[in-house]
Amino acid sequence: GHDVAGSFRELMVHIMDTVPHTVNIVTAGNPPGQPVDVALEAGRTVSFIMPPNDKIKMTPMPFLNGGTHTTGGALNFRAEPFAQRLSNNPDPSKLFSSKVHGDPSTAMLRAYMGDAMVFRLLDVTMNESNVFTISGHTFWSERYAEEANRKHSLHIGI
Repeated sequence: GHDVAGSFRELMVHIMDTVPHTVNIVTAGNPPGQPVDVALEAGRTVSFIMPPNDKIKMTPMPFLNGGTHTTGGALNFRAEPFAQRLSNNPDPSKLFSSKVHGDPSTAMLRAYMGDAMVFRLLDVTMNESNVFTISGHTFWSERYAEEANRKHSLHIGI
C-alpha cells in the first residue's frame, strides 16, 4: 500500500524476444519449425516490485503524476520516469527530447508482420489507474467482436 516499501503496486508483463514454451532467445524471424503459438507455461510470470520510497524521486511538477510520489507505471520500471527527466532538465518542452536525455531505457519489443504476441497483464494498483498502449496499434474494446470500437489504449486497474 501507500508508503510501504516493496509493496506490489504496478504492472506485471511477461514478454521478451523468446519462444514461449522453450524460452529460447529469438534474434530474427521465427525459429525453424516453430508454429505460431501464443500459449505460455502455466503459472509462468515475472513480477516487478515497487521500489522503496527513498529510491523514487519526487517530481518537480507535483501534479504531473497525480500529486503522489509515485512516478507512474511501465514495463519493469525501465521506462524513463518523467520525474527523473524533469529533475535532470526542468524544462518541460524538452521532456520527450532524446537529444537532451538520450534514448529512453525502455525495453523495446521486436515483432514481424504476422507474428503473434501475447501480453498478460496483472494490475493491483491501489491509488492509481494505468493504461496499456502499443504505439501504432489499436485494440478492439471487445476482444472477439470485430464490430466493436477500436481504442489506442486498454484501461487496466481500478
